[in-house]
Amino acid sequence: MLSVPAPTEPLAEFPPLRELPPVAEPARPPAPSASERPSLSEDDWRTISRSVLGMAVAELKQMRWPGWDNPFAVRLSPSYAERMLPAYYSRVGAANVRDLLGVEERVNLWPGQAVEAPWAGAPVPRAYRSVDEADADIRLIAANAATFNGSGHPVAELGRKLLAKWEGWLPGLRRSWQQHEQDAVARLARQ
Repeated sequence: MLSVPAPTEPLAEFPPLRELPPVAEPARPPAPSASERPSLSEDDWRTISRSVLGMAVAELKQMRWPGWDNPFAVRLSPSYAERMLPAYYSRVGAANVRDLLGVEERVNLWPGQAVEAPWAGAPVPRAYRSVDEADADIRLIAANAATFNGSGHPVAELGRKLLAKWEGWLPGLRRSWQQHEQDAVARLARQ
């Protein structure tokens, strides 16, 4: 066993710590206005969308409820809806049909990937251009659950839980999106 000898001299006293003045953050140049900044390509938007929203949407897909699994992680194609949820498209409106698989497709588009409309009546997708676009789709999923099933139905309650989880992430997702977009614009400006 190693023993350390006791000090023979008292330890020197250090002068008291003084409070340091606050450090100013480096000045950042003002962000260019929308008309001045370079426009991002579809590939830039795809990269931002995948980077910021990918894990959140994957986690929403992984949510499970006893007896229901995850009713929002099913492709709501017209043929599926016709077999399993008659009148779904007419009740929620064909242009409003959303599911987590279609949201995930929009989030995970790769550069140059050809895409088809994930929902009948919906426009051919492109990568999300903002967290607000993804937010609108997630809110439609929850609203459609209540519209089709009735607000007191268990699936409507699951939609509210899904939305509550998403809303908890929104502030961080928005900050992250803004930072990724600023980085992409700065990269373009340097080119």
